[in-house]
Amino acid sequence: DQTAGQTYRNALVGRQPTLATDRRNVEETIKQAQKIESELTSLEKSGGLVGQIGQKLRTMVASEDYKMLAKDLANLQISNLRALGQGGNTVAGMDLTKVASGDETVPPGTLIKIARRAQADMTNIDMQANGAEQFKNRFGDNNMNAYKQAWNANADTKIFEAINIVRDVTDPAQREKELNRLFPNEKSRAEFLTKYRNLKKLSETGSL
Repeated sequence: DQTAGQTYRNALVGRQPTLATDRRNVEETIKQAQKIESELTSLEKSGGLVGQIGQKLRTMVASEDYKMLAKDLANLQISNLRALGQGGNTVAGMDLTKVASGDETVPPGTLIKIARRAQADMTNIDMQANGAEQFKNRFGDNNMNAYKQAWNANADTKIFEAINIVRDVTDPAQREKELNRLFPNEKSRAEFLTKYRNLKKLSETGSL
C-alpha cells in the first residue's frame, strides 16, 4: 500500500514543475488553431478567388508547423494521462499516439478540443497533487487509497474546465456563456458546485 501510494503521488507531483509553461503553450496552440479554423470557415463560405484561398488554408493544416503544433500537444496530453494513471491515449475521438507520431492530421476544431481537455487535466493534476501531498503528511502514503477514492468520486473533466473558465475568462458575459454550455440547468450547476467545493477542500487539506 505504501509503495502504491508513493507511486501514485510521485506521478502527480512529478508532473507539476512544467505545468505553468505547458499551460502557456496550450493557450498559444488554442489561439493559433482558432485563427486557422476561423479563416477556414469564413473563406470557404465564399466562392471564386476567396474560395481558392480557403484551399490554401487547408494546406496550412497539413504544413510542418501545424503538424508540430499538433504533435507537441498530443505528447503533452499523453504525459497528462500518464500522470493521472489513465489507460489509453484517446481524446476527442482521436488516437493521440498517431497524432504525436505525425501519422494522423488533426483539423483545427479537434485540436482545440484536445487542448481544452489538456487544460482541464492539468488543473486536475495540479489540484490532485497538492491534495495528495497534504494527505501524505497527515495520514501517510500507505492510506492513500482513501484519498484517491474521495478524489475520483468528485473529479469530472467538466469541473476542471469550469475552474479554468472562471480563472481565465475575464468577460462576464462570455464566462457565463461558457459555464452554461457545460452546465445547462440548475441541477447540473448545483452538482458542479458541490463537487467543486469537495475538490477544493481535498486539494487544500487532503480530506473532506
